[in-house]
Amino acid sequence: MDDTTIVTLIIIAAVIILIAILFTFVPVALWISAIAAGVKIGIFELVGMSFAGLFQQEL
Repeated sequence: MDDTTIVTLIIIAAVIILIAILFTFVPVALWISAIAAGVKIGIFELVGMSFAGLFQQEL
């Protein structure tokens, strides 16, 4: 393998890891449900609530 291939593989792996981290901390399904229900809440507000210790079942 040449250097370009290795760098490309590293970048792809980094993107996959970042997406996995994003879906771990961001409740995307809850956000989509809120939008469908007409609730005006931003994705970052949901992230803040999860960091604050609010459980999604309480919302």
